Amino acid sequence: MPLQKLQFNPGINKEITNYSNEQGWYAGDKIRFKKGFPEQIGGWTRVSDTQVIGTPRTLINWIALNGDNLVGVGTNIKYYVLNGQQFSDKTPVRELQSLGADPFTSASSSTTVTVTDTAHNADDGAYVTFTGATTFNGIPAAEINKEHRLTYVNANSYTITVDSAASGAGAGGGSSAKAEYQIPPGAEVFTTTSGWSSGTWPTSTTVSLTNPFDTTSSNSTINVNHTGHGLSTDDYVRFTSIGTPFAISGDGRTAIDCDEVMLKAFKITKINNDKYSISLVIGDKTYTADSTATGVGGAVSLTTIGTTTSVWGTTGVSNLEDQIRLWVHDNYGEDIIVNLYQGDIYYLDKDGSSAFKTGAPYTSSSDITYRMRSIFDIATAAGAANTAYIPTQVTYSMVSQQARHVICFGADNQNGTGAFDPLLVRWSSSEDYQDWRPLSTNSAGDFRLEQGSQIVSAVKTRQEILIFTDTAIYTMQYVGVPYVFTFSLLANHISLISPNAVAVANNIVFWMGRDKFYVYDGQVRALPSTLRTFVYDNINVEQEFQVVSGTNEAFNEIWWFYPTGTDTQMNNYVVFNYLENTWYYGTLSRSAWLDSGLRPSPIAFDYNRRALNHEVGVDDASGTSSVAIDSYIESADFDIGDGHQFSYVWRMIPDLTFIGSTSIDPDVTLTLTPRNYTGGSYTSETGKTVQASALSPQELYTNQIDIRIRGRQLKLRIDGSTLVGTKWQLGTPRIDIKPDGRR
Repeated sequence: MPLQKLQFNPGINKEITNYSNEQGWYAGDKIRFKKGFPEQIGGWTRVSDTQVIGTPRTLINWIALNGDNLVGVGTNIKYYVLNGQQFSDKTPVRELQSLGADPFTSASSSTTVTVTDTAHNADDGAYVTFTGATTFNGIPAAEINKEHRLTYVNANSYTITVDSAASGAGAGGGSSAKAEYQIPPGAEVFTTTSGWSSGTWPTSTTVSLTNPFDTTSSNSTINVNHTGHGLSTDDYVRFTSIGTPFAISGDGRTAIDCDEVMLKAFKITKINNDKYSISLVIGDKTYTADSTATGVGGAVSLTTIGTTTSVWGTTGVSNLEDQIRLWVHDNYGEDIIVNLYQGDIYYLDKDGSSAFKTGAPYTSSSDITYRMRSIFDIATAAGAANTAYIPTQVTYSMVSQQARHVICFGADNQNGTGAFDPLLVRWSSSEDYQDWRPLSTNSAGDFRLEQGSQIVSAVKTRQEILIFTDTAIYTMQYVGVPYVFTFSLLANHISLISPNAVAVANNIVFWMGRDKFYVYDGQVRALPSTLRTFVYDNINVEQEFQVVSGTNEAFNEIWWFYPTGTDTQMNNYVVFNYLENTWYYGTLSRSAWLDSGLRPSPIAFDYNRRALNHEVGVDDASGTSSVAIDSYIESADFDIGDGHQFSYVWRMIPDLTFIGSTSIDPDVTLTLTPRNYTGGSYTSETGKTVQASALSPQELYTNQIDIRIRGRQLKLRIDGSTLVGTKWQLGTPRIDIKPDGRR
């Protein structure tokens, strides 16, 4: 028989059986399809040797007026700005506290220092920076006056570790020390037992109590007297009404009625069978009681809820305290607007002007290192009017393209009160991120969506903004005054698996739902996928909130990274090539990804917390030395005719290119493996090496492979080289094959 070409359909298809996918590809890793043919993906290299603190989740890239190419990096603990190879810590500060006389205590020969600060409200593992401390007991001031990660001891003290062992015991540090407390760390992984909108209703009981609260002045812990409550530590209670609110302070405000922040679910700590406590450290905000009192609150209604089985959607407790921390950010000129997902909203001034740094709770521009600061604090310090209308709890924020309104999707303080509405869209006046009260003299406003229980995410595309709730998708369009924006429902019964699972390419929006992929190109449609079952059968639904999507514009690709099995890190990816309409997948651990168009290649972070430039070189250069990329692709089974006869193959003519390789002798391994029946095992077969001997001026490589195999069905596999510097693309190899009987 003449030589037979091995031509396979582009893309990987796991929606059908191996045998029914004849002439298709069935498995692969770290490959892509270009013009219908598989090739190894590009390499990656370190942007910087710096390891950031925390797991990066969200990235933004922008160009400052001076030409600096900046990348904002939000981790579960910190927020950084990358400029070149340098990371600057811009994590918000929640409180600046004067510590009083000699707040530091050491034990002789120990590197552990105890810090005394009454009602510090710091979480274990939080970060604090000291200034103004003096040398004491042999510990240099320079070792104290820097950033530390603290270890919680009690409500009034914590410890830090210094480099030098103390030469003596006792207190010291002078009377001018100040502590700059950063916002508390967020969760790195989802820690409850279920995913978004899944699970069953937990056990719940509605209860009415009279004056149940005991408060301590300047303390964030509130005791609740509840006879025979039957709850355990880490169960939840949700307060639905507080008849006589007591006064609390926090988030830059004083004498707040407690029901502005307490009408929500709280995790409890059991004290005894008749009492438990809750904490008013809520997200990145800390509130404390204004006075000490026993038996306050008046008539209080609450619902007791057993250990939650759900965090998202219509079942369980809708509370994000156990969910991973995400940041949301967008450009505001050369500055950026940043918010913690369902937390406070901040402004990051690229220049760091003194006006940005001063004001309550800071007394001078020298008090703190320049960091981002909440919009409420900035406006209050500037003496702005109507500051009570500024949102301080926001699900998702964005800056409009047409008139530069700051838009909050899910927000509080609609009417100058603190009630949070998860379906409320609010926007500031044009060109003024501090002006939020709707008046006839400005363009501030709001609109409440109807479909769903909460807004999940939003994304800008051509002349419109798409808003995702947990069950629907809306379009938001700018029309100018007096209405400013209009809203229309595009589709319901739509899901989005995570806030970062949506990407835009060529003004077409692609996203990953909870059970299928979607596309919006003027209408919402399910996006057919040849890997849908494979992805959703393997994804770790408990960690689905981590899923991140991004483009790889140079190759017309949309990437989704997701965790599989019981893994709490995103270790797999799936790719859709929207130009060639092909799907492929692989294994690669990345926590964040961005292809902005402002950088020559995509930037991502691995779980070593280092920034990487992708599509650079041909190797994995994320470590101290480069290693070859472990790539392969494997076909589905094929046969002669309909498999009526056995086949005999005695040679293969390779068709490959190694152009782009940096090695002088790159190679790959080609393997043909037979089996006799669809449900039978494969016969072991040794792969054959195809090696290049010249790449220029004419590409030369192994021209023929001698093999001897017999079977009813065959599959082809190509494995990338273990040699550094290898890049490969497969063409159309040919085999010498002939019938060889029926038995």
